[in-house]
Amino acid sequence: MEVERSFYLVESPITCTKVNFTGNGNETLNVDITYKTPWRRTISSASYDADMYYEPGTINMILKTNLPFFVARLTPGSGKYVVLDTDYEQSALIYSCINWRFVHADFVWVLGRKMEISPEMRVKMYSILDKYNINRDRLFISSRNNC
Repeated sequence: MEVERSFYLVESPITCTKVNFTGNGNETLNVDITYKTPWRRTISSASYDADMYYEPGTINMILKTNLPFFVARLTPGSGKYVVLDTDYEQSALIYSCINWRFVHADFVWVLGRKMEISPEMRVKMYSILDKYNINRDRLFISSRNNC
């Protein structure tokens, strides 16, 4: 479940986000994301293929679609994600960024098996963000209304 995330205008109205990672055994993952949007009032989903990078803890996600690969890799959600920390049981801290000439944007997600993580785990996640000079002031608690 998404516990916290950095502010991103496009995702701001989305609620009840759940992320499910399923290993395929060959250093690839299926990533299924479900979420609720206020304008539909229903659960939507997106599925991604994810390949492990050569760097530990880094994955490349590409939307599962019939679009050509060069288009699919530019769709929202596709890109490189870094697992900054995980205990494999309760929580994970995920980071991604984009740099396009004059535009830089970075994104952070705190994921948990439950809708909430312990205060100690939150302090640990924040200290990791501080260590990497990632601004945690933009984080907000994900909405879970009517999930």
